[in-house]
Formats: sequence, structure tokens, C-alpha cells
Amino acid sequence: MDYADLPIIDLGLLASGTPDAFNSLAKQARDAMTDHGFFYVVNHGYTTAQARNRLQIVNKILENNDKIGLDRTYIRHCRCTFFSSQRER
Repeated sequence: MDYADLPIIDLGLLASGTPDAFNSLAKQARDAMTDHGFFYVVNHGYTTAQARNRLQIVNKILENNDKIGLDRTYIRHCRCTFFSSQRER
């Protein structure tokens, strides 16, 4: 597959600080996960290095699931990959 039309969640909307912005983003995320299973997040504030570090932590936890004992249904939905269009500073 060369292309996937993923829903885009813009966290920059939270800057307004209004309950409506929060509720709108929550609905967008819920709908994206329900309808597509994935979504793309923009304006999250993380550098590529920070995001990759967090994914390494998550993947390490998931790799050691036999010791931790997480529900396998949950694990199936936790795998993710980070793509960034932001330039490193």
C-alpha cells in the first residue's frame, strides 16, 4: 500500500483552551479510532527525537508482555509508527 487516507487530529486546537475545542478533538479521535483504527496527529509539540523515544519505551513494554501480562486485545491496538513532517531544530 503506497497511501492511506488517515484522519488528521490537530492538537493545536487545544491552544484555545475552550471546552468546545477539547470535546471536538475527543470526538474526532473517537471517530477516527472507531471508523479507521488509526489517525495522524499534527501540532503535538514533540520533536521527532522525543516521539521516537516514547515509542521505544512503548515497544519495549509490549515486547515484554509475557512478564507484564497485558491483555493481548489491547496490545494488538497499541503498535504504532511515528512519521514527522516537522523539521528537527
